[in-house]
Amino acid sequence: MHHPPVPPNAELAASNGGLPIVGMLRAKTHLSRLVQAVESGAVAEILIARHGQPVARLTALKGPSTGLRIGLAKGH
Repeated sequence: MHHPPVPPNAELAASNGGLPIVGMLRAKTHLSRLVQAVESGAVAEILIARHGQPVARLTALKGPSTGLRIGLAKGH
């Protein structure tokens, strides 16, 4: 089953360059979908709002993984 990259009730804010804004509760409920959307490049970033005001930004990490392991997994 294919899910939309951003929950259907996400708002597009013209003042933020058209970036999707998702409320805190919806972001918690759909976190996997939101991460998949930015990871796949479907959206560049998603703003997360509390009480209608953007407070956080979800973006993909840039660059390929180096494959380095740290801590207990080092060398495995």
